[in-house]
Amino acid sequence: MKIFVQSNNDIIPDYQKAIKIAGKPLLAEKLISNEFTKACIEREKDFPTGLQVNSDLGIAIPHGNQNFVNTSSVSFVRFSHPVKFGRMDDKSKDVKCSFIFNLALAKGDEHLTMLRTLMKLFQNKDFLQSVKNKKDKELEEYLYQKLN
Repeated sequence: MKIFVQSNNDIIPDYQKAIKIAGKPLLAEKLISNEFTKACIEREKDFPTGLQVNSDLGIAIPHGNQNFVNTSSVSFVRFSHPVKFGRMDDKSKDVKCSFIFNLALAKGDEHLTMLRTLMKLFQNKDFLQSVKNKKDKELEEYLYQKLN
């Protein structure tokens, strides 16, 4: 599975733009079709993926239809200005997300396995510190080890 990491210092107006940013490297590498990012945005409207991991940190896990995925991959974006996503546990509320893990998974069973893995990692303070502080290239290698 390929892992992409990028840091973004811009002020992103909404989750739609954040998901487009996350999808860009996947599309450039032809790991997803043009429809994938649109599917993630549409899915996010009805089934938001924002999680309030702790009092200081929100993380979103947007994902879309496996039919639009050519090769399984994850695009991670670290935002210096958090982006509002709907909360997974209450879509009438928002959570400001500093990180997003955009999951592009080609097989249905990968999806649940990846979500379980991420939920465990989100409970690990060392993991969260690493994700926050590592340089992009170093973080790419770290996430590759943790998610593969």
